[in-house]
Amino acid sequence: MNWLKNIFFKIKRGRRSILTSIFLYSITILIFYLLLRKIDLHKSIYAIKSVNHLAFIYATFISILINVFVSSDLRRKLLCVLGYRLSLKESILLKMGSLPFKVIPVFKETGLAQAIYLNKHHKMPVSLGILATILANILSIIAITIFFIIGFIFYRQHVLGVLDRRYILIIFFIFTLFLTLFFALFFYRRLLIVIAFNSRKNKNTLIYGFLKRLALSVNRVTYKDVIWLLLYSMLFQSSELFIFYILAQGFHLNIPFSMILLYLPLVMLLSNLPITVSGLGLREALIILFFLSYSSREDLLGFGFLVSFFEHILPILIGLIFLIPFIYKLKQDKINFSK
Repeated sequence: MNWLKNIFFKIKRGRRSILTSIFLYSITILIFYLLLRKIDLHKSIYAIKSVNHLAFIYATFISILINVFVSSDLRRKLLCVLGYRLSLKESILLKMGSLPFKVIPVFKETGLAQAIYLNKHHKMPVSLGILATILANILSIIAITIFFIIGFIFYRQHVLGVLDRRYILIIFFIFTLFLTLFFALFFYRRLLIVIAFNSRKNKNTLIYGFLKRLALSVNRVTYKDVIWLLLYSMLFQSSELFIFYILAQGFHLNIPFSMILLYLPLVMLLSNLPITVSGLGLREALIILFFLSYSSREDLLGFGFLVSFFEHILPILIGLIFLIPFIYKLKQDKINFSK
C-alpha cells in the first residue's frame, strides 16, 4: 500500500501547487484591475512612448549585464563556497535556464529547478541546492537593507518630518531583525550547529535534516567569503536602483537618488512577498504610493511597468533562450532525493 500512499501524496501536493498558482495569478489580476479603474491606461502608454530612447538603451544594457552575468557569477561563487565548482558558462545556463520557472510559484520559492540540475550533474543534495537559494535570498535581503539604511541617513530629515515615530521604529525593527539573522547565521555558526545537533530526538524530521545540512554548509563559509558574497549581492541588487534612476530621468521625474535609496528597497522587499506573480501589480502600486508627489498616477504606472519589464520580465525572456538546453539537461539521469 506504500505506492498508493505515495501517489496520493503527490496528487495532494500537486493540487496544492495549482491552487497556490491560481491564487497568485488571481491577486495579480485583481491588483491591476483596481489600478486601472482609477488610472487612464492610454495616458500610461503615451508616457512610456515619450520616454527618451537612451534610457531604454541604458536600462537594457544594465539589465543584461547584471541579471545575466553578475547574478550567474554570484550563484557560481556561492556554490563554490559550498564546495561545488561550476564554470561561468554552466552557471549562466543554470541561472538563466531556470528563470522562466519563476512564473511557477513552487519553483520560484525554493529554487527547485536549480537544485534538481545540481543534483543530476554535480551530485549535490537537493536539500543543499535549495539551501543555496535560501542563502542567496538572505544575502539579497541584507544588501537591500544596507541600501535602505544609506537612504535613511541621507534623507532622514524628510522621513522624520513625514512618518510617525512608531512607524520608523517598526521599519528599523524589521531591518534590524534581518541584519541580526544574517550575522547570527554567519558569525555565530556554533550556535546554529548546537541547535541542529541538539534536535537529534527528531532525526527523521525534515526540520532536523535541514538544520543539520544548514549547519554543516555554513560552517564551511569563511568571513572573507561572507564579505565578498555580500558585496557581490549588493552589486546585483544595485541594478534595480540604477534602472529605476535611469528610467526616472527618461520620464523627467526629478526624484533625488537618496529618496530612491530610501523607498525603493521597501518596494523591492514588499514586491518579493509571495502575494503576486514576480511582484507584478504590487510593485507598480507601491511605486505609485511612494512617489506620487513626483508625478501623476498615469506616468508612475507606465514607469512601474518599465521597471518591472527591465528588472524582471526581460531576464525571463532572455532565459527562454536557455530553457530548451536546460530542460534537456534536466531530463538526463535520475534525481536522487535521498542525498
